[in-house]
Amino acid sequence: MRRFGVISFFIISLSVACQPTTTETSSSSITDLETAYSSQPTEENLAALIAAYKADTTGQYLLSAAHLELEHDQFEEGISTLKMLLKKQLTPEHVLDLATAYEDQQRLTIAAIVHKAYLAAFPQDAQNQAVKQRLLGDAVSLESQMKSLFKGTYIDSLSRMDTRVAKQYIASSEAYALILPDSDSAVIHLRQAAETANSLGDFETALHLQDWIMESYPNTADAQMALFMSAFLYENQLGNIEEARKRYEKFLQFYPQSDFADDAKISLKYLGEDPSSVLDKIQNNSSQ
Repeated sequence: MRRFGVISFFIISLSVACQPTTTETSSSSITDLETAYSSQPTEENLAALIAAYKADTTGQYLLSAAHLELEHDQFEEGISTLKMLLKKQLTPEHVLDLATAYEDQQRLTIAAIVHKAYLAAFPQDAQNQAVKQRLLGDAVSLESQMKSLFKGTYIDSLSRMDTRVAKQYIASSEAYALILPDSDSAVIHLRQAAETANSLGDFETALHLQDWIMESYPNTADAQMALFMSAFLYENQLGNIEEARKRYEKFLQFYPQSDFADDAKISLKYLGEDPSSVLDKIQNNSSQ
């Protein structure tokens, strides 16, 4: 990373050190780790410092952690940390940090979406004109670009997935929902991103997005479907039977009238059994 340099790290560290932390012990520990890394910038000291930043429950060190990760080419980790920060503190500065991170990696489609979401979320911010200047010549609206990106995840009539575009759409959907959480489109993009991740075989990301939908949009039909699908993934893709059981039971508790209630009951009845034997049992029962 180029823009998140060593100087910016020490400026952020200094400003953070002036803020109160949860306990004197944690503050002292982080200060010791900062001193150790400053005097001996080894990979071990770097990892320990980043871990301590992330472990602080106040979240005030997350920007420092992200900048360190990005500075040391831990790009995916840095992006993930910036997104954690946005969940805790949605500010125009943090959104622009995310856009800059994507730009520095030449992931310009996602960077443009982040910039457009920033303009929609913070129309009066002081950096608006500068961001508009960066987007000069890009007349595609945010919503149109998101729809086009999702459409581009499949490349032909045989429904073959374009992995690169699919990953762009997932990352863009996460950014969209973080920056514009109250938009009617946010939950739609999260649902479609979860489906896309599932199609890619990235089940951990699919589950993360489904949990996000359930936590942030609990009173929607998408939350109902996310709960059922997460139980299905735990059962059939990850083999975590106990977690699948918990989620099927929770589904029946909250959505007993759902069209998928019977499916949840059947899944619970035969949970952990071999799928071929389950099919035989169902067929035998139906013929009696």
